[in-house]
Amino acid sequence: MAVTYAVQPLSVNELLNQSLSLRGEGWRLCQILSVCQGKGYELLYTFAKEHEMLNFQVNIEENTVVPSITPVFACAFLYENEIAELFGVNIEGIQVSYERKLYKLDVETPFKKTGK
Repeated sequence: MAVTYAVQPLSVNELLNQSLSLRGEGWRLCQILSVCQGKGYELLYTFAKEHEMLNFQVNIEENTVVPSITPVFACAFLYENEIAELFGVNIEGIQVSYERKLYKLDVETPFKKTGK
């Protein structure tokens, strides 16, 4: 049994439409990951269908507004809340928003870029 693994770049403007398309084709959301990258962040959205995985890499600058994909994949609300709270990424329209109170933190947005 072969497993297909691919990473494709995706613009923030294409994110919601691509999510809609994947949902319609039977893909499911596996995870959303965020890491600091250059002058901003890399968001990695992973989708799976049978034995295939697709990863979409969305690179954003620090103050970029990212649309929530919770209207398409409701389970994204936990990933999106975590990314907003820990990294300070501005994710707009999360259907179940914890308003940056998901975790009890000593430091606000501990993984946010510091301008270095």
